[in-house]
Amino acid sequence: MEVRWGGDRGVEVEVQGEAHPLALEDLHFLEPRLPVGEARGPFALRLGDDGFSLDFQDTALRLAQGRMRARGGFFFGREVEFRDLALELDQVDLAVTDPWLPRPIPLRGRLTGPLRLGGRLDA
Repeated sequence: MEVRWGGDRGVEVEVQGEAHPLALEDLHFLEPRLPVGEARGPFALRLGDDGFSLDFQDTALRLAQGRMRARGGFFFGREVEFRDLALELDQVDLAVTDPWLPRPIPLRGRLTGPLRLGGRLDA
């Protein structure tokens, strides 16, 4: 764990860890749209005055809506930003996207294969 303060960025806390597992529900106080499930493997979490970031480092995610492996991350502040997030999806239900979008995608089903995300998502 590293804690920094002062300067123009205010207080910042950074944690590097290994989940064995980490319940994603334990992060709902930071972001309630995260799905129910668990993460296993290396991750980094940074909390700052401007928001927080969650970085996956080849982390396995098991959700009620399917499984995936993740590298890269998210930044949660005024807007959500995907930071070179690479996902390998395994039978992931499209419904997992519903909380993140203004309107659900008008398709239903499951996805398998690679998905890369980058840029901002208007929250």
